[in-house]
Order: sequence, then structure tokens, then C-alpha cells
Amino acid sequence: RHFECAYFDIMSVDDITKDIENLAVGNNADVESLSSAPNIDDDITDDARKIFVGGLSSDTVEDDLLEYFKDYGKVKSCVIKQDRFTKHSRGFGFVIFDNEESVKEVLRKEN
Repeated sequence: RHFECAYFDIMSVDDITKDIENLAVGNNADVESLSSAPNIDDDITDDARKIFVGGLSSDTVEDDLLEYFKDYGKVKSCVIKQDRFTKHSRGFGFVIFDNEESVKEVLRKEN
């Protein structure tokens, strides 16, 4: 499997969330705040250990993410975002590692 990974620092996640929410208000879109993702702790220290995983196929499940990313370090939690009405995958998710070094290792290997 191939996953697209990105790392965001604390400020960029907040800025991106605000921009998306501001755009959505004008377009009446359904936007779920990144900070309210289920199964993801709201602890600010998680941000440095969190990666965004995009380009997921509709048949990818959280166990697939866990299986793939466990080679980079201990995974604290992972979630694949779903449409709140259909419960189908939205094609992206988040993985939180136990430490920042695991995130750095993912970025070294995947980029």
C-alpha cells in the first residue's frame, strides 16, 4: 500500500482548520474541525506526534494504518475520517505516534 503523509506544526494545523471552516461557512459545507477528530486526544502535545494520511482508498481501514505505521514506532491512535451521514471513508485520516522521532522517521522514509 502507498499512503501520502504530511506533518503539520501546531500553528499550521490551527491556521488550516480556520481557513477551511471560514470557507465552509460561506459555502454551507459540512466541515468537521480537525481538533474534534474522534479517537484523537485533544492534548496539544499530540500535534508534534500526529501525521495526516491522505489518498486512502475506500477499503482502507484503521487496522491497515496501524499495521503499516507500526514499523515506524509505537502508534498511540489512528483514525480514518468518515462522512457523518454515509459513514463512508473520506479518504484521509490521522496517526498519532508515541513520540516525535517516529514522525521524523516516517517523513525520512516516505519523502
